[in-house]
Amino acid sequence: MRPQAVFFDLDGTLHDSDPVWQDAMFALAERHEAVAVTGAFDGLQGLSTPEAVALVRGRLGVAGGDVPGDVRWLEERVSRALAEQPAWHPGALDLVREVRAAGVPTALVTSSSRILVDSLLTGPAAALFDIVVNGDDVARVKPHPEPYRLAAARLGVDPAGCVAVEDSPAGTASAAAAGCHVVDISRLPDRVALNLDLLRL
Repeated sequence: MRPQAVFFDLDGTLHDSDPVWQDAMFALAERHEAVAVTGAFDGLQGLSTPEAVALVRGRLGVAGGDVPGDVRWLEERVSRALAEQPAWHPGALDLVREVRAAGVPTALVTSSSRILVDSLLTGPAAALFDIVVNGDDVARVKPHPEPYRLAAARLGVDPAGCVAVEDSPAGTASAAAAGCHVVDISRLPDRVALNLDLLRL
C-alpha cells in the first residue's frame, strides 16, 4: 500500500556530514586548547548541535564559558563547509524524487538547526520536500516523537500511514514513538538498493 507520506532524516540518511562534523569538532577542541582524547567525538549521531557540544565539552574537560557561543561558532563553521561541498549519498536525491513522482508527499525531519538545513537545501535539493521540520521547530528533538508528530500534523496525515527513513537509534525511536512505520537503512545490506517498493506499507 502506498504511504500517505514519506519522512526522511537528513544526516547519515540522505547526506554524509560526518567528515565535516569531525573536522569541526577537532577545531572546537583547538579553540579551547583541549586535547581531543580517544572517543571524544564518538556517539554523536542523531544528536542536536547543543547536545553534541555539551557532550564533547564534558569529554574534553571544558568547564564554564559560553556554551551557546560554541554552538553558534560550530554551526556557522559546519554550515559554510556544507554549502561549499554538499555530500549527498548516492541515489538519495533520486529516491526523494521517485517518491514525489509517485504523488506521495515528502518531509525532511531532522534534529539539525535551520542554518544547517538551509545550507544544504539549495540547487537541486531546494524543492524536494513539501515541508521541513528542523531542530529549531520543536521543543524536544529526537528521540522524542515531537518532530515526526509535527511533520504529520503539517501535512495533515496520520503518522500510522506514513513511512520514516532513518539511520540512527534516536531517529528510529522518534519515528516509532510517533506511530510511523520505520525503514532503518543502517540494517539494509546496500543503501543504494533503497527504493519506493521498500517504502510501501
